[in-house]
Amino acid sequence: MFTGGTLAIGVSTWAFSALKFQADMGLLLTFMFLVNMIGAVTLLPALVAVFEYIWPLKREPLSEEEARAVMRGH
Repeated sequence: MFTGGTLAIGVSTWAFSALKFQADMGLLLTFMFLVNMIGAVTLLPALVAVFEYIWPLKREPLSEEEARAVMRGH
């Protein structure tokens, strides 16, 4: 979030350029950075959950020893 926001803020300053093309690209890139940032935070985890539901990973159940290690945080 920090990187996407920082990049969007930096590129948004191009919108005040005297060059029309650079000003337009500043607006477009700012929009794209923000949309990509929001998509990365919301859409990608949702897609992973959907694909995991459709095609579950084949995992062996944890043994009791492994389960205790996970619970202890090791």
